[in-house]
Amino acid sequence: MRILLAGHGHMATGVLSGLEMIFGQRNDIETVEFLDGETKTELDTKMDEALGRLSDADEILLLCDVLQGSPFQCAASHALRDERITVVFGVNLAMALEAVARAVDPEAHARDVAAAIVEAGRSHIGVFDPASVASEDEDDDW
Repeated sequence: MRILLAGHGHMATGVLSGLEMIFGQRNDIETVEFLDGETKTELDTKMDEALGRLSDADEILLLCDVLQGSPFQCAASHALRDERITVVFGVNLAMALEAVARAVDPEAHARDVAAAIVEAGRSHIGVFDPASVASEDEDDDW
């Protein structure tokens, strides 16, 4: 299984940067950026090129930033033509971390990893409640 990150602006390379702070340099993850002023045709070409670099993958987990955005639409179009591709949208760093951690398992399957990372994403969204911290003297690891 290989991973492709796609998003608006520098979201994909930003998430990759975060992944690399935790897991070290990654040469097994591709990124596609949809930059200001680019057309959907240019985005599609970038996506084709990135998927070409993943041609040896049995499965591809394609992680996008937002539902219905141009990167998602391009990813979904590719997934309709290539059964190896599983698209997950709404991706944040917590989800990408979970994907990388699970993708190293040779027994892992993209659809199972996709379900797990969606749950990880949900569990990492919330509002910090200062009242939940009993005192400043306590350990800072919440």
